[in-house]
Amino acid sequence: MLLVSGSGMVMSGLTIYDPLAIYPMPNLTGIELQRFLGWRVVFSQFLLLLSLLTWVSVRHAIGVLLAKADRSLLKRLSFLGPVLLMLPLSLFVAWQGYKFNKHC
Repeated sequence: MLLVSGSGMVMSGLTIYDPLAIYPMPNLTGIELQRFLGWRVVFSQFLLLLSLLTWVSVRHAIGVLLAKADRSLLKRLSFLGPVLLMLPLSLFVAWQGYKFNKHC
């Protein structure tokens, strides 16, 4: 699962960085191309969020199995950081989706 989430993060990052290299669209007008690229970037941000959620969930499950009775590992910032980071990231992606749908 860590490999799946890692490859999802790489693919989403590539699409966010250069969407035309992944999805070439030669027959679109300028406005159509801009709308398509905007939609692809927002969708790729959502897929990146899902990949991160998978990574955080698997990491949490591994941490729980390693901690067993000693839960001090689960209370460290290095372990809680990615879990707490999911809230602002999900709010950002939701805001991007709302903003994009409002303009289209």
